Amino acid sequence: MRTPYPRGLEPLQGRVLLQISANLSWWVEEHVEAEREGLVLVGPQAYKKARNLRRRGFHYPLLVDPGLYQEHPATEERPFPVPVRAPAEEAAVSLFEEDEGNPLERSLQAQRAAGVTAAMTPSGYVRAEDSEALIAMVEATIAHGDPAVILVLPLDVTWFRDDANTATVIAALQMYKGPKAIMLGGQMDPLSRFKQPVTNLCKVLTEVEDCSLMRADLAAFGALAHGAAFASIGATSSMRHIVPPGAKAQTGGGAYASSPHVLHHETLGFYLGSTLQNRFAGARAPICDCTVCEERGLDRFLSRAGEDLKEAAAHNIEILRRLRDQLMAQEPGLPRQRSWRESCQQVQGRCESINAELRVPKGFSVPKQVALWAALPLPEQSEAATSAKAAGQESS
Repeated sequence: MRTPYPRGLEPLQGRVLLQISANLSWWVEEHVEAEREGLVLVGPQAYKKARNLRRRGFHYPLLVDPGLYQEHPATEERPFPVPVRAPAEEAAVSLFEEDEGNPLERSLQAQRAAGVTAAMTPSGYVRAEDSEALIAMVEATIAHGDPAVILVLPLDVTWFRDDANTATVIAALQMYKGPKAIMLGGQMDPLSRFKQPVTNLCKVLTEVEDCSLMRADLAAFGALAHGAAFASIGATSSMRHIVPPGAKAQTGGGAYASSPHVLHHETLGFYLGSTLQNRFAGARAPICDCTVCEERGLDRFLSRAGEDLKEAAAHNIEILRRLRDQLMAQEPGLPRQRSWRESCQQVQGRCESINAELRVPKGFSVPKQVALWAALPLPEQSEAATSAKAAGQESS
């Protein structure tokens, strides 16, 4: 039985927050829904932006993610990096200074001064198998003594590649009794790089109390189905996972994507607008009935100009909201897990139907991560398989 959620964090329970760079928050501010959403602002300008939002009457859940993991790895000696303050940063952000001080306390104070719903640790990126840095991060958060602080774990996805490393993550997170938030690092779609990360991520969420998934893509729904306290989805492609510090981001659209990423609701895939235009060049493009598209085609997002990017982001948010509502309408536990798996399983048939219409056998395929969620065994199936195996052993 789960313990009560830490006092003061109840507003986050069951929500899907929108995560975005602070300088782009104007794209999504007006689209935040009061009932089940909120906003996560990322980067050094997030403190100032959060204060401005509060002054303007933004009363929804609001978090500030320092985002230091984007540039700094965590180490055993320094799990919370000390950033060099840029001259343009204003007074409240100057709590971060070049001298070491206490970077954890400085960041938490700055976040609280900005009016956040809950404060998040300014964690560095935890590289593969760096258990010393992982344990140091957890212990430092415990030592701080505030069980309402969200311990942010920006983990390289290879932590979930095998059972041994996953067990290390579980043991480390169980040490801290407050809320935890996992963020995944790796190129492109980290969860689709190997077969095991989806299964092992679900194992962590099931076994660790008050654990969430942030800076995610569609995995946010799988996480909620498997017990996550809350989740956040990147409102832009760069916010849907972490690129390891020092690495150059890889894209599916070449060195530079000339059009925004658009969520195609039938295939649960994010595609460049130019990709959709090319694939539907000889047929009618898919029509979307969301309030942004208003029965227009998804092949129209062809420019990275501000308004096109903003409109694509708004379309994505509305489609993601529909998926969320469908999931959260189910009872927690197995009903939600079945609902999410069925949503993923239906994509295969849709892809086949679209390809038949286009007369292109391999035009659309099930996104790798969606295929992994579709194949994920549910607890009742695992129990049945174990019982069948035991029965077979007894009869042999």
